[in-house]
Amino acid sequence: MSGLKSESSDSDVHISHENQKKINRFAIMNGWIEEIQDSLSVKQTLLTHLEDAENDLLLSDVLMENPDMQIPVLVGESFVSFTNDEVQEHIQGLKDRTKKEIEGLESRVKTIKSEMDVLKTALYEQFGNNINLENDGSVVERAPSFPA
Repeated sequence: MSGLKSESSDSDVHISHENQKKINRFAIMNGWIEEIQDSLSVKQTLLTHLEDAENDLLLSDVLMENPDMQIPVLVGESFVSFTNDEVQEHIQGLKDRTKKEIEGLESRVKTIKSEMDVLKTALYEQFGNNINLENDGSVVERAPSFPA
């Protein structure tokens, strides 16, 4: 992820307090990106499941034969029975809310990445090839939770 390369004692690089703060900020933001992307994945899976449920309701032969049939829906830890129309409204509401949450998370990623690009440019300008800020996919200890 991020860190200074140590090639030999001849190429020691002095790191000022301000530069160390930039490196730390970059690392924390990288952790936020990973957490947000995990959340995005969960939200996108939820959206797919909601769309599948909506399609199953539309294609259900039983509901076509009996449109007033009560459909059990899991609400919290209990099942509540609703009509087909009520279930479709409920699913649409959940889909709309999930889409807004996805848009918000994507916007947050974009904002964080733009700030990371500024930090990356400044740090590469300062340290050149002596620093590696690329995400190499290795396991890195997680940063604190991202702010709301």
